[in-house]
Amino acid sequence: CDYHGVSRTLMTVMRILVCDSDDRPLFKKILADDLPWDHPVAVQARSLAHELLERRLLSYGIMDDEAILQESNTVVRRLVVAMRNEEKKILQKGLKSLERNEGT
Repeated sequence: CDYHGVSRTLMTVMRILVCDSDDRPLFKKILADDLPWDHPVAVQARSLAHELLERRLLSYGIMDDEAILQESNTVVRRLVVAMRNEEKKILQKGLKSLERNEGT
């Protein structure tokens, strides 16, 4: 993911994970990024990516930013918190892009 949404690389990996490995023509279409948006493999891949991003975001709830800073409020800890916040924004952007694209 990046600030523009879910990367093509992630979606290609998700499509490969859910496709039938014996279906060579389908596999070639996936690698060529030539799979129709509404193809069952593409739909399942978006669903898998959505679940992956949601779970990653949930993992941030295990330890919140204040707890990290309470342990020691150092420059390094503040940097860790800032990096976590940036990663959360990127993951949220990826989720929003998937949700927006599922509606089309």
